[in-house]
Amino acid sequence: MSILKFHDMPLYKQLKCVRVMYDLTQADLVEMLRLKDVPLLSRIERGEIPISRYYMERIQNFVYEGKTLTGSLEGDNQ
Repeated sequence: MSILKFHDMPLYKQLKCVRVMYDLTQADLVEMLRLKDVPLLSRIERGEIPISRYYMERIQNFVYEGKTLTGSLEGDNQ
């Protein structure tokens, strides 16, 4: 049995973990981060395509700070 080590995971796996932790669908996250569409997010989460520079900052802010383009998921409105 292995322990999940979040910080050792690639960003695309961290993205999916955090999305699931917040109980968000892929459609929810696409809207919150203003990504192109659900199939794009699905392919990113499976590691099939790299995260483009265009979306990198949005995805990092979500994964590491709980922030979206519509605000903070923690409700602190920073």
